[in-house]
Parts: sequence; C-alpha cells; structure tokens
Amino acid sequence: MIQNFPWKETLAGSGLILVGAVVLGKMAGGVLADKLGIQRTAFRSMCAAAVGFLCLVYPAAGILAVFFWNMSMPLTLWAVSKVFPGAKGFGFGLLTFGLFVGFCPAWLGGSSVGGPVQSGIRFMAGNASSPVGMALMAVVSLLLLGWGLKQVAE
Repeated sequence: MIQNFPWKETLAGSGLILVGAVVLGKMAGGVLADKLGIQRTAFRSMCAAAVGFLCLVYPAAGILAVFFWNMSMPLTLWAVSKVFPGAKGFGFGLLTFGLFVGFCPAWLGGSSVGGPVQSGIRFMAGNASSPVGMALMAVVSLLLLGWGLKQVAE
C-alpha cells in the first residue's frame, strides 16, 4: 500500500514525523495489547486508522492514521508466535514475505495515481492508495486480523 499524502512535500520534517509515527505506533500496539487486550487494541487501532486515512488531507489526521495502522504489527507477531510456538524465526519470515507480497503492486508500477486510465495491477494499486482505498484496506485488515486473532487463544 502506497500512502500518498498531499502535504508530504510541503510540510517541513514530514518524513521524520511519519517515521516516528511508524515506530511509536508499533510500540504503542504492544503496550496497549498488554493493557487493553489484543482484540480491543486491534479493533480500535484499525478503526482509527480508517478514519484517519479518510481525512489524510490534514497532516495531523494522516500522521495519526499511520500511527494507528502500525499498531497492528506487534499484534500479528504475537499471533504468529502462538501459531508457530517452536518456530518464531519462521513466523517472522512468513510475515516479512507477506509484506513483500503487499509491496509487489507498487514495485510493479502501481503508484502512478492520477495518470491516464489504467488497468490490471496498476489500476488496483492506484485505487488502493487513494484515501478511500486506504480506509478500505484498514477495514479489510481489521476483519482479517480479527478473524486471525480469534483463531489463536489468548
């Protein structure tokens, strides 16, 4: 998923701020999962990310969307470590491969949003990087993450 923020080029320090949102979101996901429970943290963070992506034209909303989106990473790591208790390295590698597969549409040229009419993978990736597309990705992630977490006993 390519995240195109209209303010990224004009807001000073936006790259560093977004990196901070990524790091702090991952940290907060683990801490809140310990305090609130993994299901509740997943639901709240993905819902907040979806709302933030819909309002990403505003820098604060976009930064918070990135923060909340990244809260899911420690939750998925926890779940995979429960599914593969004796193979934590394999579980981490499996999730890394999943990130690569998710990156492939952008790598294959799907980031050309706003250009001429596109078809196939470029069209799907371009739509996924729109505010509504990113919000829908957060909702789909919520559904998949919620289903996966229910499969793993806390």
